Amino acid sequence: MENKEELKKKLKEYVDKAKEILQDKGKIIIPVVIGVVVVVTAVAVMTGRTKKKVDETVAVNADTDIDAATENVLQEPLEKDAHQDVMDLMSTFYKALADGDMDTIKSLKDYTDDTELITYQAKSEYIESYDNLVCYTKKAVDEGSYFVYEYYDARFYDFQDTTIPGLMTWYVYTNEEGKLVIDGNMDEAVTAALKLATNTDDVVDLFNKVDVEYNEALEQNEDLKVFMDNLREQIKVSVGVALASLEEEQQEEQPATEAETEENQEEPTENTVVNEQVKTTDVVNVRKSDSEEADKLGKADKGLVMTRLETKANGWSKVIFEGNEAYIKSAYLEVVSSEPVENAEGTQETASADTTTPGSKVAKTNVNVRNAPKENGDAIGLAQAGQTYKVLEEKDGWLKIEYKGQVGYSKAEFFE
Repeated sequence: MENKEELKKKLKEYVDKAKEILQDKGKIIIPVVIGVVVVVTAVAVMTGRTKKKVDETVAVNADTDIDAATENVLQEPLEKDAHQDVMDLMSTFYKALADGDMDTIKSLKDYTDDTELITYQAKSEYIESYDNLVCYTKKAVDEGSYFVYEYYDARFYDFQDTTIPGLMTWYVYTNEEGKLVIDGNMDEAVTAALKLATNTDDVVDLFNKVDVEYNEALEQNEDLKVFMDNLREQIKVSVGVALASLEEEQQEEQPATEAETEENQEEPTENTVVNEQVKTTDVVNVRKSDSEEADKLGKADKGLVMTRLETKANGWSKVIFEGNEAYIKSAYLEVVSSEPVENAEGTQETASADTTTPGSKVAKTNVNVRNAPKENGDAIGLAQAGQTYKVLEEKDGWLKIEYKGQVGYSKAEFFE
């Protein structure tokens, strides 16, 4: 056991970093060695909002006496399936995660924001179930509170014969009603104590063990490895689109402010025919006609360049989207150039002799879909082997395809 001065020094280092950790909403409080496993875990978003009072004995700072509470945290052994009430809570929670049951999740966690809920929902589209749950715990400082390290085997819809191990860190406490809940908004003192507990030898050994199992599972299945490499980006894209839709819906529901009313009054009073390049300023819905009730044709990513044919007095623009006339709210467009776009797609590409439009093709294997026809283009997803994709264009060994409502690029050699 380390002496008191060494423990105090370690505790101060963790507390000094607490604010930085709390502000980094993408981080999870686990050792770096297991970072790869985070791909298949639910994101524990930390915020700076403090909801409940914490015992003064854990309100740690540079001068805190760590003889009692903090030393106890470090000395607590890691227990396996030792508390049935905690096991029941986590079992219900992970079933809700797999099912995308947001109501149950919100009843078991004391705080969840929109980003968390949308992330959980997005992951449930890929994960069928969390199997073989094992609940490792360390008793925390307050009575009826625990640091939980939940082990599971994630089973994906596309790979039902194979599972991937994962390990996630949670803080569980007993609320004022005497009910065990997951803390979704830990304060600095709990965060520091959790870091101390998670960096003890027995917990680090557990994370290392799962890390080895995770890598072994991927080495045995190359297709699964490709899938997992792309999963984080797929989730990121899905969450970004969902958040954009949520924001748009909220904006549509909000009454116009005085400034917005004045701005609307300055919009053109008649339709104007134009021929110019514009780009989207955010992810935005593309519709069949100039109405929010019109059918959606897809979503345009932020920064997409296209041709605008007409600006309308009702705040909409007629554009060329994926080779067809479509409509986007003018507020989400900005002019790039008054020069007409060379092709129908609005991507500043000129047609060449080797350009064809084959119709549709089938992916021969799982292959990356990128945001540009180049090897270092950002991956936006994964085309699945055996799936048919609409091909918009084939050029220079690349296919421009429709992929989940957006345009992407994949190497033509992986399709037939």
